[in-house]
Amino acid sequence: MQDYIPFLAVPDRLDSNPVPVWQLEKDPQSGLIRLWPQPGPDEIASYYPQDSYDPHITLQKPAGVRNRLYRLVRRVVLRWKASCILTGNPPLSATSLIIESGCATGELLDSLCRRTGAKGYGIEISAAAASYARSHYGLEVGTTGLAEAKLDTAAKAIVFWHTLEHIHNPDVTLQEAARLLAPDGFMVIALPNPECHDARHYRENWVAWDAPRHLYHFTPQALGNMLRPCGLTITGMKPFIPDTIYNCLHSQLLKLRRQNRKITPAAIAETLTCVVRSIKATRKTVSASSSIVYTIRHSSSPATTSGRS
Repeated sequence: MQDYIPFLAVPDRLDSNPVPVWQLEKDPQSGLIRLWPQPGPDEIASYYPQDSYDPHITLQKPAGVRNRLYRLVRRVVLRWKASCILTGNPPLSATSLIIESGCATGELLDSLCRRTGAKGYGIEISAAAASYARSHYGLEVGTTGLAEAKLDTAAKAIVFWHTLEHIHNPDVTLQEAARLLAPDGFMVIALPNPECHDARHYRENWVAWDAPRHLYHFTPQALGNMLRPCGLTITGMKPFIPDTIYNCLHSQLLKLRRQNRKITPAAIAETLTCVVRSIKATRKTVSASSSIVYTIRHSSSPATTSGRS
């Protein structure tokens, strides 16, 4: 049994009255951080409002400068994500299967399939988001968790892009992902990093705590510990700079909102300083990045001997 200790009380960034009512606990040995208590599977959906939860904004296409700007930036970042996933990994072809767990409205999975010619299968528990992915991109999308989907086709690539932290049973999910991953396949997991500079700077206002939607927070060590019993190994780590900018900007906005303060030149300067310092820290070591993109292979794969990048 892991011995968790109190770590930090954090607010729900989407709540109109964001007081720090959600408690984070940390296992001092592994570094794994969890939200505790956690909303159960039957109640968690109520914390994903379609009109304000960023990955679901595509469903509503609400008016407003912020949302239009978000959709524009999202299209640009989408290409960056796809390149980050595919670069340095074995090539995919028309006979390959890509599984994306937490595919939301399907943009990333569709982009990966278009670039490679591979077949795609999405997992998305939001029925509305899954329906959008099917109707707009022709994707096959299941609405159970990966562990419950009972798939039987080996995947050349499995993607968890800011998904694993939302799952109630990440260890069980990773076991199932390991079963589905082809011997020569690769897995990509993108996660916020609780040890980054901006998390330390903004503390309870760090937007990537995202309570109560983020149930777990993984350091590289904590993720490696969870992968090991699954026969999986981290073979590479990359920063994802768009997340650094997003996290610093929205953490500053959350801080101002909670303090009933307006945007000032000093607040803008604080945000820019945090972005610069976070990127500088990332250049020294990827493990200091605001968001880390992990490449994972079977422990028995020859690629695991190459070590972390």
